[in-house]
Amino acid sequence: MLQSQATPAERGDTDDVTQATMSAALEALRDSPDVNSDKVAHMQALIASGDYPIDNDDLAGAMLGFYRNN
Repeated sequence: MLQSQATPAERGDTDDVTQATMSAALEALRDSPDVNSDKVAHMQALIASGDYPIDNDDLAGAMLGFYRNN
């Protein structure tokens, strides 16, 4: 009997895949001159502390606009 190839999500490896993907993206961004590292660090600190303000109406509108246009 042939066994099907399980996806990472089916195997429960989503953290590994996400970590690998994020690491690759981070490396690509580090080499980009368009990234303001100080601003990124500031935003990361705000998010980690729970102090990043989120306007739910703006976020919902942006999400709806994205999906309506794609």
